[in-house]
Amino acid sequence: MPLQTSRSSSTRLARVRVIATLCLIANVVLSTLAAALPASPAAAADPCTTPVNPIVAENCQTGNPSSEWTSAASTRRRSRASPPT
Repeated sequence: MPLQTSRSSSTRLARVRVIATLCLIANVVLSTLAAALPASPAAAADPCTTPVNPIVAENCQTGNPSSEWTSAASTRRRSRASPPT
């Protein structure tokens, strides 16, 4: 009887090794396929065409030109910071 227990044990061990090897191979194959697949259309789309929230929508706006928000005082401050020529 101990011989049958040993044979049964080694058969189980062999099955576990085969299953573990198959799982490892499946993991490698699926990882490779996932990396090769193109990105989903939602991820590749321009975020400004359909903004997902108000912050994204606001960031997609063009804004005002710098001539409108740059004052003469900031220009003077910059010129004073420059070294004399």
